[in-house]
Amino acid sequence: MNKLNEICKFCGKNENITAFNNTLACKECIEKIEKKLVKRYKSERLLFCTGLAIWFAYVEALIFLIFKRM
Repeated sequence: MNKLNEICKFCGKNENITAFNNTLACKECIEKIEKKLVKRYKSERLLFCTGLAIWFAYVEALIFLIFKRM
């Protein structure tokens, strides 16, 4: 590709351009994207773990009630 045509798809800069997921992007934008992806992954993982912990608490309470009635 021609150096004149290599600009960042996200901010329009033409310095430090690399291919990122079949898209041209500058290093600053790649770092921002990676930080956002990590943050999103961590928040979704926290939500999943919280939901799983709540589910286990319900199951534990249900088992306790079943054994209490016996």
